[in-house]
Amino acid sequence: MKYTSEIIPIPWRKDHDLSRYDTDPDYTDDAFSKEMWPATGFIDDLQAHTLGFETTNLITFWTAVHAMSATVQRKSWLHFGDGLIPNFFIVIVAPPARVHKSTALSRFDKIEREMWNGITNEATLTLFKPNIIRSKATTEQLFEHMKNRKIEMDGELQTSDASLVIRVSEMTTFLGKAQYLLGQIDKLTDWYDCNDSDTDSTIARGSQELENVFCTIFGCTTPDSFKNSIPETAFGGGFMSRCTIVQEYFTHRVIPNPYYPKEAPDRVEMAERLKWIWTYKRGEYKMTPEAYDAYKLWYRKDALEKRKTVSDPNQDHRDGRKSIITLKLATILAVQRYDLRREITREDFERALRIIEYTNASSMGLIEDVAVETQEDGRFMKFRRLLKEAENGITRVELARTHRFKKEEIDRYVIELQQRDEFHEFKKNNKVYFTFKRQ
Repeated sequence: MKYTSEIIPIPWRKDHDLSRYDTDPDYTDDAFSKEMWPATGFIDDLQAHTLGFETTNLITFWTAVHAMSATVQRKSWLHFGDGLIPNFFIVIVAPPARVHKSTALSRFDKIEREMWNGITNEATLTLFKPNIIRSKATTEQLFEHMKNRKIEMDGELQTSDASLVIRVSEMTTFLGKAQYLLGQIDKLTDWYDCNDSDTDSTIARGSQELENVFCTIFGCTTPDSFKNSIPETAFGGGFMSRCTIVQEYFTHRVIPNPYYPKEAPDRVEMAERLKWIWTYKRGEYKMTPEAYDAYKLWYRKDALEKRKTVSDPNQDHRDGRKSIITLKLATILAVQRYDLRREITREDFERALRIIEYTNASSMGLIEDVAVETQEDGRFMKFRRLLKEAENGITRVELARTHRFKKEEIDRYVIELQQRDEFHEFKKNNKVYFTFKRQ
């Protein structure tokens, strides 16, 4: 099919007039207003589809982003470096009862199920249907769930991507502090980059290879659970800097009897639209020259600002990945449109940047609270990371002089790693070296 910038006619699409909601305070008082997201496309359709439920615009928006990511997976990417895959680690944080965190996701689950139930070709399902995890699992179970599968298609043996979609109603249970889950954070952090390959090695099963890795996450939790139950490894090892934290305190909607607006697309129609995106929007995306100029100008300014605060202990740990997450979101904004373009416009980039800044601001207080409570944990995780990265070992002198660890800190952290069975030391040239003991 020849790809053009034309917005193609979609025969199943109905004209829906939702103007009656424009004066309803249940909706107009939502700070994340409809001007924030694109006026047309799957994101707007999901917003319309869920208007009759007590969720929020911001939560529904990020649910739709996850929906697009889980649908196209590695099959859509941005021409950027070695290729930027639009996966996300999204964590919805809201108090219990006051906000229905997973309502929009439940609605999308039904849409997604409707779409895949309409596809009967076994090879297509094997190669493209997402592998979804919805409960706590060990690293080994995750690895087994996402391993590559082979099947014949069109007379040739095809191999699926090693894909994993994680959807959990309680993120803190999934990322629990139990000893057997400690290595899971590191592995998920690795999988975020969607590398071409990954290796899992255990004594019992030997070495296993994954090819064309894809991992995207959507999880929910409460503010208290976020601060008290997510393990320190998630903060110190880079996992949380890869997460998009979406915090809402309440919803303005008061709906005694949930309903689907008759003007909005229903589940079957939404499934057809989702299938259209899956069919026609896979492939490589590129930034237009105007979009790239806008990105380059912003990136230079942002980089200079970050350098001024590089030693500030209160700097938001998410700032370092802001540019990448913004480009991923801009790609999703292009994917979700019902046209055949595979380009990121300047409007896509600038809209994505506004949304990322709004979303980060929504959870700033939560991040600051966690930063204060985990400052000591952060020091420990830095110590642990240094040992992991030092393949040839690192000495006490290096830890003290180069990385400013005090003697009592080193002693305390060594004991902690020994208790976790993650510490090893050896002598070389009359010097004692510390290393990370890999399982």
